[in-house]
Amino acid sequence: MDFSRVRRLGRVTAVTIVVCCCYVAMPQRTVRALKDTAFLQQTLTTSVVQAPRLPENASWMCRLSREDEGCDSREYQDPYGNRYQWATCPPNQCCTSTKCARLGQCGRWCASGFFFCGTSLTYYSYYSYGGECKCNKYQSSCSPNGKCVEHIQSDGGVYCQCNDGYLGDGKDCVKDMSCNAGGRKGHENCYPGRCDDGASFREPYKCECPTGYISESGPEGESCQKGPCLSIGKSRCGDGECVTVPVDGRGYSYSCICPKGYLLKTTEEEGHRCVKGGCLRGGTDSCGPNGTCRDLPEEGEDAYTCDCAKGYIYKEDGQRCVEGGCMRHGREACGSGECTDIPQAGEDGYTCDCADGYFFDASKKRCVEGGCLRRGNEACGRGTCTDAPEKGEDGYVCECAKGYFLRESENRCVKGACMLYGRESCGEDGRCIDLPEKGEDGYTCECPPEKTVLDEVSQPERPFCSH
Repeated sequence: MDFSRVRRLGRVTAVTIVVCCCYVAMPQRTVRALKDTAFLQQTLTTSVVQAPRLPENASWMCRLSREDEGCDSREYQDPYGNRYQWATCPPNQCCTSTKCARLGQCGRWCASGFFFCGTSLTYYSYYSYGGECKCNKYQSSCSPNGKCVEHIQSDGGVYCQCNDGYLGDGKDCVKDMSCNAGGRKGHENCYPGRCDDGASFREPYKCECPTGYISESGPEGESCQKGPCLSIGKSRCGDGECVTVPVDGRGYSYSCICPKGYLLKTTEEEGHRCVKGGCLRGGTDSCGPNGTCRDLPEEGEDAYTCDCAKGYIYKEDGQRCVEGGCMRHGREACGSGECTDIPQAGEDGYTCDCADGYFFDASKKRCVEGGCLRRGNEACGRGTCTDAPEKGEDGYVCECAKGYFLRESENRCVKGACMLYGRESCGEDGRCIDLPEKGEDGYTCECPPEKTVLDEVSQPERPFCSH
């Protein structure tokens, strides 16, 4: 029999067709059918061999799965070792017409107006549409979420069909959770966002919501709902940016990202809002050109302080920057020393880190010459002069060199007795030791063992070593 009429002309759509043939208790025969996974543009055909001898009533109810998987193995080997590629059907089922799968989506059975429908293929009619294929016999083969339907041969014959809102091959029907389910319900729920199908038809769709909207799950599936920023948050944030924040699994709230110069204020009555800080309320003008205003939100929305430029100090009573003591007169007073403002001492407060030889006179608030510069360096002579400001402007102390001692009455270093004449008196073998506690002329001799010191009795003013 010539079945070349399978190549009927019509509207061409890129789909995948799977044809399942029925087992029948009859001699081997060849049925021409569409080749698996062939695009309709190609309208390829191939011959499939029907199984030779099978149990009686071995027809089946064949449906195409959503993933376009076939009904059973495509390979058959006859008793002579020949291998054939064909579409077999599991035993004890009912054979029906083909199904169109449009672009990988689950579609309905082909009606008579579609290309490659039931009238284009040949089936053993008794097992396909006759007494063996009836709903009263095969209803139990259909999914609880589907039903068995009977149509005339040209409209598909007898088959299982999933109920509205379900997808599958009729025997296994699962709830359609795609964006297009229920009359594009997913797209409607996600509006004004975008609906995205799950990785498989068994996974629910997801909403990709625009800024300001939040994704919420409900009985009708996920949907995009206005977030708090689109209701009350935006108006309260003012010039700030409203952001949606989750609240410990109890829904969503909002917060404000405030622009520079504004503070986030939160109250139970008004929620979050952006308010002007103290600098915008007048602090910037108060700090003037010589200071930078800085808000102090922890002290209130009006609080601010001024970070003043060098040489200026912050005056709290007027909340402004004013000239410090150094700028007013301290630089001149400190001379070559370094002036340092003391704000806590007031506008005129300053001190001087004076140069060497000078010290800060707090009463005069300036650097003055120390005692060493005035006369101590000359007075100490071969000694070292150290200022002693606690003794006044002329205060100093001398640390005398070896052989000299301090004449306290004159606060200067003078030669000791050994340097004046003691060394000569003690002789070459003796060692002269100054005794300043006995006066300027006080000394003694440390003589070698064979000599003795003549004491004050024999030579009261000038000890010397003698045999």
